[in-house]
Amino acid sequence: MIRVREEACGVKQGDKFERLEVIGCPFSNGKGRWWAVCLCECGNVIVSDVQNLKKPNHTTSCGCRHKEITRSQKPNLKHGKTDHPLYSVWIGMRRRCTDEKDQEHFRRYGGRGISVCDEWQDFEAFYQWAIANGCKPGLTIDRRDNDGNYEPGNCRWATDVEQSRNISTNVLIAAFGETKCVSAWVEDERCVVKHHTLLGRVHANKMTAEQCITQPSRNRR
Repeated sequence: MIRVREEACGVKQGDKFERLEVIGCPFSNGKGRWWAVCLCECGNVIVSDVQNLKKPNHTTSCGCRHKEITRSQKPNLKHGKTDHPLYSVWIGMRRRCTDEKDQEHFRRYGGRGISVCDEWQDFEAFYQWAIANGCKPGLTIDRRDNDGNYEPGNCRWATDVEQSRNISTNVLIAAFGETKCVSAWVEDERCVVKHHTLLGRVHANKMTAEQCITQPSRNRR
């Protein structure tokens, strides 16, 4: 191996990449690939490709981080309920908060700091809470506070309609001393317009909230 100048590869001794710290001068095989000896926070020493170290979210540990995620999602066979529907709910809930590779979901959960409480790291504890708190077919787990964690005090079992009203992108309308989302106002007996009309009026911001709700559309028959 041929040692190269540190500035040539952009990595130097002492640099840190997540759990890895470069502890040796980078070296090259003379064919364009650069390597560095790194110490992981867990104590393991590895030789890593410098380009992989520099890529965001690529090489972040000696492999211990992946093992931790895998271990946290590994089925607990002791409870004998791996075929129960709640087991899939539990696995999905934890994956959204811990699996960085599932970017579609992780960015909206774990990526925002949302986590699963310590108590629910045990499936049996989650199962007992679910059964005692109204879990039944057709309902899904919902967080009352969309910025809060998955924990007993912040979770409930809700219908798809209730879930949709609780998402962070909902438009809230304050009228008649009440604050509700558009879908809830459309179901209110005081509302005389359809969902898309009410939403359009709110965005246009040309009427009071009460007028948006109670004023009939011009083309209404």
